[in-house]
Order: sequence, then C-alpha cells, then structure tokens
Amino acid sequence: MAILNPRQLANFESMWIPEPMSGCYLWIGYTTSDGYGRFNFSGRIVNAHRVAYQQYKGAIPDGLLVLHNCDNPACVNPDHLRLGSDVDNARDRAKRRRSPRKVSNSQVRDILVDQGKYRDIARKYGVSASYISRIKSGDARSYVEV
Repeated sequence: MAILNPRQLANFESMWIPEPMSGCYLWIGYTTSDGYGRFNFSGRIVNAHRVAYQQYKGAIPDGLLVLHNCDNPACVNPDHLRLGSDVDNARDRAKRRRSPRKVSNSQVRDILVDQGKYRDIARKYGVSASYISRIKSGDARSYVEV
C-alpha cells in the first residue's frame, strides 16, 4: 500500500499541519492557483491529495479521481478523501457551486429577464445559445433568482 520510502514520507508529512476545527490536514508546501497541494515524488510533481490517498488508503484505479469530502483542495487527510468518477466530481462541484463561471450571478439575472433571441443574448455574454437555454430552463445556475 505505501508508496513513499521513509525519507519521502517524512518529507511529505512535514508539509501539512492539522487544522483542529475541520480535521483537515492543510498542505503548507507548494500549491496550485486552485489551492491543491503539489509534491515532488520521484522526480515528478504530483497532487499531494493523490499521494496521501495512495500512501494511506491504497491504489487509485484507472479512470477514478481522488475527491475531497471536506471541499478543501489543500486537505491531505486520508479520512477526508474518497475515490470517485468524473461524474461524481462534477456533481460535487455543482452541489457546492464551485463550477467555473461563464457569467456572473448578476448577468444570469439579466439573462433570465432578457426577451431577446437566445443567439443574440449568447453573443452579448460570450457564451453559447445552448448555455442561455440551459439558464432560462433552470438546468444551469438554477440557484440564482431574479
């Protein structure tokens, strides 16, 4: 199960600190702009939460991702990590409203009341007409109210 040798493990474990309120182990080493920890493992820079999962829980099967139950990208606590598919990850992002934003919430409000043609509205906001349709039907950004 363990993937790190004793020296690597000591280095890895020196790169996080426990956060007592949440139980997260916060990565204090290098992070991406999205807050995910990065670790130099055998000459490759890899995601720290994936290393934590493999070190303490086991292998990551092909096609699966390591997801955070705590919704904290800097967390490497193996108890906060689980395996999931791309669909599970997308579902988590949507549920937590962490999906990349193509338009702001105030723009969504404007789109909802705009009576123009979808293609014209889409051109105005730099998105596709199908995205405008999804907003207006409630399939996208349904939590934004007019």
